[in-house]
Amino acid sequence: MRKLHRIVGVAVLTSRWIIRQPLWLFQVAVFTLGFLILLFAWGGLAAVINLALLLVVSGFWTLGLNIVAQDYGWNRIMKLDEMFIASPVTLSDYFIGIILGVSLYNILFIASSALILLYLDLIHILPLLVMLGLIDLILGSFIGLIAVLRVRNPTNISAITNPLSTLTTILPPVYYPSTILPYPLNKVACIVPPATLMEVARGIAGLPTSLSPLESITIIIGWILLATLALSRLMTWGRE
Repeated sequence: MRKLHRIVGVAVLTSRWIIRQPLWLFQVAVFTLGFLILLFAWGGLAAVINLALLLVVSGFWTLGLNIVAQDYGWNRIMKLDEMFIASPVTLSDYFIGIILGVSLYNILFIASSALILLYLDLIHILPLLVMLGLIDLILGSFIGLIAVLRVRNPTNISAITNPLSTLTTILPPVYYPSTILPYPLNKVACIVPPATLMEVARGIAGLPTSLSPLESITIIIGWILLATLALSRLMTWGRE
């Protein structure tokens, strides 16, 4: 119970900026609606299905890589992390609390995806999408933290995480199908985590993919091992 209280405390503190300025959520809602109209106009039903998938899979990746990493980065620059380190809060409490603190975005992504999937009669795949999204959220957080831990100038935090988020979602086959790329570029382009997990999501939804399930699982396991090893060497807590 004490661990839960610590996690909730970190989550409440982390979410204050979202609650105090809900226009951030309004911006996400307008962006989602606009993208839905745009993709349907240019890509038809297949593009709408892809949007429902990426709202969860890619949306969670962006939260981890950008927002979670930025929150920790700013806390570290402003020495707020020392307040948590000096308290009974553990590293796992802190990490889970930050993720829960930005979960308002997650709920919005899941709700938007659920409405689209319900209309398309694909609502049964939503639990699997959420599982893929959570994997992407954790991986994105790890990779974002690795980048942020090397930042010394506070003005460089967003300048690093924002382009990194764009680079890993816009160029690889996340918003577009990998099958339009020639072999072997289609497989190489799917190496980044959000593209790999989008391949899994497309397979679940019945869309064509370039990676086999075994290839996707192998890539994701490799990323998890590499990111965990790198982060464990960089991130310290307490007397460490």
